[in-house]
Amino acid sequence: MDQESEKHLIQDTKPRKKSHHVESFSIEDSLIVSVEVDSEKEILKTDRVKGILLMSISTICFVMTISLCKYAYLINENVNGLDYILFRGSILILFAGCDVLCRRVNVFRFPQEVYASVILRFFTGAIGMALYFYAIKFLPMSQGSVILCINPLISAVLAYLFLKEVLACRDILCLLGAFGGCVLVNISRIGEEGVSPSENHYFIGICLCFISLLFRSTTPVTVRQMSKYVHSIFSPFYFSLGMFCHAMFLLIFCRKHLHFEHYDTTTVLLFTGSTIANYGAQSIMSVAYSYEKATVLAPFTYIITCGLLLIDCVFFGYDFSLLYFVGFCIILFCVMTPLLIKINKE
Repeated sequence: MDQESEKHLIQDTKPRKKSHHVESFSIEDSLIVSVEVDSEKEILKTDRVKGILLMSISTICFVMTISLCKYAYLINENVNGLDYILFRGSILILFAGCDVLCRRVNVFRFPQEVYASVILRFFTGAIGMALYFYAIKFLPMSQGSVILCINPLISAVLAYLFLKEVLACRDILCLLGAFGGCVLVNISRIGEEGVSPSENHYFIGICLCFISLLFRSTTPVTVRQMSKYVHSIFSPFYFSLGMFCHAMFLLIFCRKHLHFEHYDTTTVLLFTGSTIANYGAQSIMSVAYSYEKATVLAPFTYIITCGLLLIDCVFFGYDFSLLYFVGFCIILFCVMTPLLIKINKE
């Protein structure tokens, strides 16, 4: 080895001092990362606000949907849930089809990840909603809605199992507390005038609501999963398609239970308004779930119950006991507490 090569080798093995240029780059890089993290937090906060706002609007539309349908039942005793589902399914598919054409979205092509969600939305969404509207023919609106208050408990568990969304212990306790409030509400009506264990219609309504609950508990999970991979129009479209197929089934196999001859202008207008409000609710809800987790938005189901309880008391003349209101307040407290804690923390 010559002297020149040896000299270069010695220089290469000496420890090198860190240059100021490299150090300044490191500081600048960390500042950029810090700004990016702060920006991501701001985006998450904005998305949460958007999700909650949209879900609130969706719940108002759901209240309008149910109230208009119930009012139609009260002023025209000859129509029932079967009539409403037939009418609604036929109109919903028209709205959904026009919406898809206007947005130019191919709703028949979707990734493999949402196959199960699309099938569940098609079947369970339509069946669950149909059973609920059968039930409110026999129950106060808020009574049926309170039974569905167990929905977020099941939805949160499903979101934890299938979407890997975190469910804190306080959330579980609050949801169980809400379930307890639901039990109080249902017990409170037994023994009231016109409501007894021998009242078949009352208990038919309750049973239909519980079956509806099992089907509808999949809604937040399926809509949230679909929102990750496909356009927000997919959820209302497949829900509407399911309702339409249900309506055609009724038309073919249950025609003798339908009452076309008793439809009047007011009933048609109320059913139409209810259908429009429902399509708006479904569309807005699907967008809301693209902004926020199912475990955060699912409890907004209880706001629907608040609105329906108010309408039942003020407009439809239902009287409820003190125990009913105690149970209702427990439900409201247990649902809103974890939501407010999450918002304050973040």
